[in-house]
Amino acid sequence: MRICFFIDNIAHTGGTERVTTIIANQLVKFGIEVTILSLWGDGISSFKLDPLVELHSIYKNKDKFKYKIPSTVISIRRFVKANHFDWLITVESILSFFTIPACSFINIKQIVWEHFNFNTNLGLRARSLARRLAARFADHIVVLTTRDKELWTSNLSCNAEIIAIPNPLPYAIQEVKQGRSKNVLAVGRLTYQKGFDLLINAWSKVKDSYPDWHLNIVGNGEDLPLLQKLIESLCLNDNIHLYPGTKRIDEFYSDSSIFCLSSRFEGLPMVLLESQAFGLPVVSFDCETGPSEVIKNGYNGILCKPEDIIELSEGLNKLIGDPLLRIEMSSNAFVNAQLFAAENITKQWIQLLQYEIKEE
Repeated sequence: MRICFFIDNIAHTGGTERVTTIIANQLVKFGIEVTILSLWGDGISSFKLDPLVELHSIYKNKDKFKYKIPSTVISIRRFVKANHFDWLITVESILSFFTIPACSFINIKQIVWEHFNFNTNLGLRARSLARRLAARFADHIVVLTTRDKELWTSNLSCNAEIIAIPNPLPYAIQEVKQGRSKNVLAVGRLTYQKGFDLLINAWSKVKDSYPDWHLNIVGNGEDLPLLQKLIESLCLNDNIHLYPGTKRIDEFYSDSSIFCLSSRFEGLPMVLLESQAFGLPVVSFDCETGPSEVIKNGYNGILCKPEDIIELSEGLNKLIGDPLLRIEMSSNAFVNAQLFAAENITKQWIQLLQYEIKEE
């Protein structure tokens, strides 16, 4: 079997690129021939790839693709036909504008792999239009959560089969013991979406009860000056620390006792999966898609009403003040992490691809 992932640029360092490389690496282990075609870039992956995975790109430099739609469609069509792929997996629905017409009247099956929740288009009307196109002409749409599956089927007329397959863990499950530090960790881009302003305000209600605990926020983004100013205005400089994004994020997970997700909206947050691999109990806003797929309230974490600063602070206070509860939820996080292990998620992809694993 030959499959091709079509992605914006595999050299990017985001969660989408990471999970694409994870699934690609897993699939070649089963004898599937895998190619990754980037819309643009140097054909180099930022994440480690199996040498058997082929990398190609259409353009070297990012340009005004809206003026190159016809030539891009033709390039994809030629590439697909020349390589005789069985499946084309379009990573992100907005790229369907290229792949759906490129594969018309070609004997190839198409999967569109959506990484955003249905109610989010990031201000791009084109994304909403591309979803309609994919729903009508793709064979399958892979979404990250069962809630998103419901949103697709209830809001669009879908000829495509909508299937929920969560992202895989990016780390092997770690052997880390609870009670190692007095640190709460939050990770993500410093943007409105991630709600770090809400978290900082919530922490101002935690500090007085637990002044020896610290909140570490790791990430880069345009909201850095705003967040720094908010921390100063609340006199939290000694209790909240902002760190730039790092490839050594595992060191922060290992040195934390609680993870906090304060996002206003999500798809399926990779940071929640990462925190599970390190056995961290989680306090999280229960935004519409994502957290409830990973966190079972009272089992491996605490879910709070979306954007409710008081509930978030109460959840943090509860976990900080109860070491035995943290230990219990940590053990449950390790158990829950098994559900998202790369090999288990890959089995769902193999089933979707209708690939028959050869017994040795």
